[in-house]
Amino acid sequence: MYNLFWSIKVVPSTQHFARRAMLNMVATKVNLRRRGSPLVEISCALCGLEEETVTHLFLTCSITNMVLNLCNKWVGISPVHHNQLNVHFQPFSLLVLNNKRNNLWTGL
Repeated sequence: MYNLFWSIKVVPSTQHFARRAMLNMVATKVNLRRRGSPLVEISCALCGLEEETVTHLFLTCSITNMVLNLCNKWVGISPVHHNQLNVHFQPFSLLVLNNKRNNLWTGL
């Protein structure tokens, strides 16, 4: 999986961010509290329904899913959603889009 991840055709900063997300190194509210930040509220800034963890923010949040579904529809793909980031990124290395769709997805 790790080698497939680096073959995904996106800008390096996106790969770096995705890698940080898979390693739970993104500054979510839960991670900031764990690092000693004096946060009082750790619920998701988007939906407010669950704690803001990497998994929730990027995979299970209803608002995030709504935005991703709109983006996928606009680009013209129907992905399968997962609750684990390492599984979530696997199909992207196999995804083949025409140039127009590649440009749209790169822009997103």
